[in-house]
Amino acid sequence: MNFTFFKGLLVFLLFFWGVQVQAQNTIYKVVFDSLFKTNQIEEALKFSEKLEAEEQKNGPSVNLAFAINRKGYANYLQGEWPTADSLYRRAIGVATEVGLAETLEMADFLQNLGSLAGEMGNFAEALEVFNHILDIQVRLLGENNKRNLRSRASIGLTYYNMGEFSKALEVALESIAMYERNQWPKDAQYIIVERDAGGALSELGRFSASKQHYQIALEIARDIWGESNPKYIRLLYNYCYSLHQRGDYAELEPTVIHLIELLRKVPNGDQSGTMQLALNLLGSTKFMIGLYPEAIKILKEAKQVASVCCGLGLIERAEVCSNLAQAYILAGQLDSAYAQILEYNIIDLEKREIGVPIAYVEKTDLAIRLAQLHKIPEAEALIAEIEDSVQWNIENQVNLKNSYLKAKVALAMENRQLSDAISFSDSLIQNTLMVKGQNSWDLISELTDKSRVYFLMGNDAQSLATLTEMLNLKYKLVFAQTALLSDNERMNLSAQFAMESSLLASIAERSPNTNAKQKLADLQIFRKSLLEKTSRKLAQIIQESKDPEINALYEEWIDLREQLNFILQSPTADQAAQIQIEDAAEMLEKKLSRRGFVNVLPEKQVFFADIQAKLGPNEAVVEVLRFNKLDQFNYSDSVSYAYLIIKPGKLQPDLVFCHNGNELETFVIGQYQNEITRKKDLSSNLFEKMWAPVATHLQGVKTVYFSPDGIFHKINLNTLRTAEGTYLLENIKIKQITNLRNILDHGQEIAGSDPGLAVLIGNPAFKTDPISTKSDTQADLGVRTPLYRDITEDAKGDFHLTPLPGSEREVRNIAKKLLDKSWQTAVFTGVQATEDTLKQLKSPKVLHIATHGYFLNAPKNSGIDGITSLHAGKNPALRSMLFLAGAENSIAGKNIGRNDGILTAFEAAVLSLDQTELVVLSACNTGLGKIQNGEGVFGLQRAFRIAGAKSLIMSLWEVEDNATELLMNSFYENWLSGMSKFEAFHKAQLTLKAKYPQPFYWGSFILVNG
Repeated sequence: MNFTFFKGLLVFLLFFWGVQVQAQNTIYKVVFDSLFKTNQIEEALKFSEKLEAEEQKNGPSVNLAFAINRKGYANYLQGEWPTADSLYRRAIGVATEVGLAETLEMADFLQNLGSLAGEMGNFAEALEVFNHILDIQVRLLGENNKRNLRSRASIGLTYYNMGEFSKALEVALESIAMYERNQWPKDAQYIIVERDAGGALSELGRFSASKQHYQIALEIARDIWGESNPKYIRLLYNYCYSLHQRGDYAELEPTVIHLIELLRKVPNGDQSGTMQLALNLLGSTKFMIGLYPEAIKILKEAKQVASVCCGLGLIERAEVCSNLAQAYILAGQLDSAYAQILEYNIIDLEKREIGVPIAYVEKTDLAIRLAQLHKIPEAEALIAEIEDSVQWNIENQVNLKNSYLKAKVALAMENRQLSDAISFSDSLIQNTLMVKGQNSWDLISELTDKSRVYFLMGNDAQSLATLTEMLNLKYKLVFAQTALLSDNERMNLSAQFAMESSLLASIAERSPNTNAKQKLADLQIFRKSLLEKTSRKLAQIIQESKDPEINALYEEWIDLREQLNFILQSPTADQAAQIQIEDAAEMLEKKLSRRGFVNVLPEKQVFFADIQAKLGPNEAVVEVLRFNKLDQFNYSDSVSYAYLIIKPGKLQPDLVFCHNGNELETFVIGQYQNEITRKKDLSSNLFEKMWAPVATHLQGVKTVYFSPDGIFHKINLNTLRTAEGTYLLENIKIKQITNLRNILDHGQEIAGSDPGLAVLIGNPAFKTDPISTKSDTQADLGVRTPLYRDITEDAKGDFHLTPLPGSEREVRNIAKKLLDKSWQTAVFTGVQATEDTLKQLKSPKVLHIATHGYFLNAPKNSGIDGITSLHAGKNPALRSMLFLAGAENSIAGKNIGRNDGILTAFEAAVLSLDQTELVVLSACNTGLGKIQNGEGVFGLQRAFRIAGAKSLIMSLWEVEDNATELLMNSFYENWLSGMSKFEAFHKAQLTLKAKYPQPFYWGSFILVNG
């Protein structure tokens, strides 16, 4: 190429076209852009070298920096990454020398350097560079300039590659917020930020929200690009990959088939690389759902496509071989599986001189799978092959090193070579710290495994030290994101601490002189706090917001929850409609969390010492823990219980173990419920089984704060009877709490003598339809079948709602007592006792509901805890309910409205009760709910706590009207006279016991957080 002629011609053309050239590098940019776009890399390299040589004659200049930068880019495209890196840095040095340090030109140069650093795995440097670029652009262009979005996307991608998915998500969500604030049109860049949000959420396991972002991106991409566009096809693949991570194979299979159909229409195999990836996904989907022959067939096609489009030496083929080997393993064809492993040898690493050799990462991942499948010789052979064939320094390949070390840990564990497992774990943790820093979920996983190995070695001190380090990190990471999580996500996160609870309990039992008991108490406080505190605080902020947009979003979210509550209980509900509403509700909840989060100040984490400091000299805490004990290398199926006992002045809690958990959860609870329903005095052996081990540690204690778990949610501790014939009610004051954190509010009791508003509901007209509105119709919800809750079947055909004249007398008598003490009251009975009345309330001081309650039995083998079933009976949040006006019509399938007279826990959780001092559920079975290990009762109790109620009174079994009326009247008289809620309730129980000695009568109701 004649450099001088080309330059002169271009200047002439630009002038002729009327382009006003501000600088020579504008001309050069046009030349380079033309060459790079037409893939003339060699010509671009020659052009840059000639330009560099000419500009060097005049010393440092903008044009010289530009020439060196573009020379670096040409080298990058040729795979000469070290050379490109050196040239980029040199160009930045020249640009700085000539005064461009804080200019947009420098931002362009830095972009190349940062991108290359990220591709080479130098994430810390890449992050530093991209943040520097963003700072320059913000100073020069302002915060809301769209150019900033590219830099933000680069920062987010770097966090993603580092495994810092929460931070990547924050960046993407802020970019989305920028679009919303500035009302920018949804363009191609918006597609990218929605995609990035979806990808980060997918990696975090928050798949419902991820799905929403991907679907938004796909919808816009379809409008802008069309389905045949390569960008749309790649985006659809990303969505399929997210579905694969989620395990949503029901949706993935048709979606990836559609993707393959689109790819088959692309001419000349232009998208054959994506075709291979799509086939790979479809094949792995087939073997995950047990269709092994189909999986093998599809993966073979994927491997063939990879061979044609990518060559035999590139990474994509290795990934297919990995999945094909897995499919063969699951099909029981081990010889064929090992043949796929050996086929990795055809991968030519010399074709990837720079970057992470992902092929070997795939090998080590496969070795891990083989080890976990107890195919030890095969796994060891694979690792040996890797060690023999690696021709480069593994220390410089951080991703491979991590995967390799994980495989070595897995093999050492399987071979019971525990010292070796610790050594490899140490190297793995060190490498993770170097690559991802201290705030990494990978590090949490690795520390957990290391702690378990130490435990299996019998080294409890090291196991506890490692576990403590892991928990401190996990608390920090969880605490930072709690307020941004949906309720379901918080529950799942809490459940993830179950293994740590079991390990801590096992260490504490085996080595009682360690501080494992204190750490266990800290963990229990944290776990239960996850499920309550932040939910209520955030809900209060949103409900009290004066921002009309937030209020509109909140109303829309409530409406979606109403629709979901309705549709989940229809036996023939449309699955697609259910999924659509579920995902929309989840998306809105996340959006509300983001909006409200800025006003949520981080709460101080509470520890054992904080609780102990609040206890008086004659007080103690008993925290029940349900766990599965470690049995050698696995967790046993045997359930154990432990009682953490905290008393003032002791350095550590006491910990009492009860390893007959399976007996407690079958025969013991069965005997308890049988004797209660027979209206007999309870046998003292129940006390011996459930409380005697604790009682010996409570000498001199007069008040116990009791936080239950497991089957202890189903009993009233006061009803346990000692061998001497006395009940705990008479011997000790038991204050039941949902979380030890509630003890910190001790002393802030609000007496009933301080008037307020009381809303009382009683004796609903069960056979009268409540007033419906057009928005309540099934037609609006897309559901055209009558509502049916399986209640009649659950009650074996003998279910009916009898009128409750006693409950009407109860609420009117209580209202009179309140009025006499200057309270405001609102009484709703008969046709006025509607579900809609409850939903319109705004934090009365007292809410008293006297009606029938019910808790549907869980279907056998349902295995479903979340809001994922088409049938109400499979959903614990929909099994706890209160019956209001019109409920019997709904049970009979005659009521077609959403406000159908049956208030489920799912609906109660979003009532506005944050300033409500007391909720009284004067109904049968209102305290029961699905027992969640370590999560409390997933029923009406938890729902009203989430809604904001400070204290609750509720029943554990069906009780007679006269006894209930006497208990309630006595309680209110005591409370209104100035007693605390606890003293008032305790005295009312003693009063009822004097008239009805059997615990069936006086023990039905419990006071929670009183």
